[in-house]
Amino acid sequence: MVGFCLPADVPVNEAGQRLEEFAIMAQTTWEFPVPENRIHPTAYVHPDACLGHNVHVGAFSQVHAGVHLGDNTRVESYCELGYSNGLEKQPVLEIGANSLIRSHSIFYLGSRFEAGLQTGHRVTVRENTQAGENLHLGTLCDIQGDCQFGHFCRLHSRVFVAQLSQLEDFAWLFPSVILTNDPSPPSNALKGVTIKAYAAVAAAAVILPGIIVGEHALVGAGSVVNRDVPSHTLVAGNPARVIRPVEEIRHRETGQPMYPWPRQFQRGYPAKITRQWAKEFPPEEEGG
Repeated sequence: MVGFCLPADVPVNEAGQRLEEFAIMAQTTWEFPVPENRIHPTAYVHPDACLGHNVHVGAFSQVHAGVHLGDNTRVESYCELGYSNGLEKQPVLEIGANSLIRSHSIFYLGSRFEAGLQTGHRVTVRENTQAGENLHLGTLCDIQGDCQFGHFCRLHSRVFVAQLSQLEDFAWLFPSVILTNDPSPPSNALKGVTIKAYAAVAAAAVILPGIIVGEHALVGAGSVVNRDVPSHTLVAGNPARVIRPVEEIRHRETGQPMYPWPRQFQRGYPAKITRQWAKEFPPEEEGG
């Protein structure tokens, strides 16, 4: 039952009439227009592709059979979604709602991405990749097959992620990072790299096969990492060696602690997450 509230000074007869009108309105089915999909005339969308509401497919893009695009997803020009090389474990590519795939990007069949995927330009993502919410892939990223991403992972431009790599929630890979997987190249004995939650790998670092980078760890720019990185530790060099705990890293001008990084960096994350970070990583007390 629907209840209505009228001002106290409305006359009885008028109130009865208005309540009757409201009752009729309550029994009425209201239909609102669903945003239409916008498919460019030069784009190709296979009849067996599944598109949600308000999906945009740009000029000369191809959406093959088995592709599922969530509501409010935008695919820019010259993209190819659902490419098959025969290695996919299932003939489906799922891209969640509110995603943005920029021009010239290619996604293979067999992968699944939760809501909020965003890419730069000319990104390649191969088969059997699984990703949580809000994955960001910078321009020219190359993601090989059978990779796993947690929620809110961030990859800058030109990152190479080898087959069998795993990134946990809130992991960061900065420009030109390389995650390798072959200890004796060329071979079939592949060992993927694991980047734990909140870890950050700085620009142009190379992580060798099978290495585990621990939670909240920091790998310095240009490092070559040939052994596991302990959690909450800064490593740097070639080969990388332990420098200090990340909690000892301070801002050069303010002297404030820089790690764990959620203490001082929240840009681009939802309020529900930053509120939780405020509890988990409170500001340092005076004199700390």
